[in-house]
Amino acid sequence: MASTDISHFKNSTMPQKKRLNGLPHDLIKSYFATDKYCVCGYMADWMLNTAKRLNIDEITIDIINQTHIPSEMNFHPFTFELPYLKAIIERTLTHNGFDKDFINEAKIKVEFIKESKKLICHAWLVDRENNKYSVGPLTELSYGEEFNPFDLKENKKIDN
Repeated sequence: MASTDISHFKNSTMPQKKRLNGLPHDLIKSYFATDKYCVCGYMADWMLNTAKRLNIDEITIDIINQTHIPSEMNFHPFTFELPYLKAIIERTLTHNGFDKDFINEAKIKVEFIKESKKLICHAWLVDRENNKYSVGPLTELSYGEEFNPFDLKENKKIDN
């Protein structure tokens, strides 16, 4: 009778941190997915147009604390997407055997290139054991026409 090697089953019920390596990539792709259309543009269009109006070259999305830096970015559609990103983290953690609060830092940094429709994205997570999971740079593109997001906000065409 042949011996059966079961070494690959060892610790199979223990959470494996390597399964979290793809999570930063998933967060960027979810945030900029084409189903995130709002009023007159996709998320990349909103980001680029808002950054131009604020004259900034980067934005940081703090998923755990549900906010953006700079704080002028804390309006719809940006704030609308934050709970979904946090839910992706929590579902991924629980699905892989971790506590929902195992990740204590989750951020996406978006950099803007002058005179370009490219957004350069970096995402990272830090767990409670101080392990870091990161991805980047990933490039997202703005395809829409230029618009003023603050006009839409002030005219109540979007929620605050």
